[in-house]
Amino acid sequence: MSSPEADLSPRGDLTTLSVTSYPGVDVVRVTGELDIIYESLIRHVVSDETTVTQSQVILDLSSVTFIDASGMGAIVYSKRTLAGRSAELSLVCPEGHILRVLRLVAMERVLSIYPDRESALLQVSNGPDLRRRTSA
Repeated sequence: MSSPEADLSPRGDLTTLSVTSYPGVDVVRVTGELDIIYESLIRHVVSDETTVTQSQVILDLSSVTFIDASGMGAIVYSKRTLAGRSAELSLVCPEGHILRVLRLVAMERVLSIYPDRESALLQVSNGPDLRRRTSA
């Protein structure tokens, strides 16, 4: 069962950012454009240990319509920041132009990318790292 989604976006913007917590997993969902204007918001949310608290984090890009180099930088920053807290980052990105951009920069070599949220949640919640943490 998930908790309510928290909308963390500035009001009136076309791009929104929200965080939904599931047992052991936080899902950060971006809707709209992931560009230089919004990359700092993602960096802030991921850096805030009171907002993103779980050991598994999924960045859901399924509703992203545009991504630029600063958006890609926000993903890399998120991975590094979370790794520093012993947390893991995965992406949700269905087939389309955003996934094509991620593949062009070989993002699938450093991050797990899933086609939908359900697949990602199933995989990270049943993964060996999560089982090890909960049984310890």
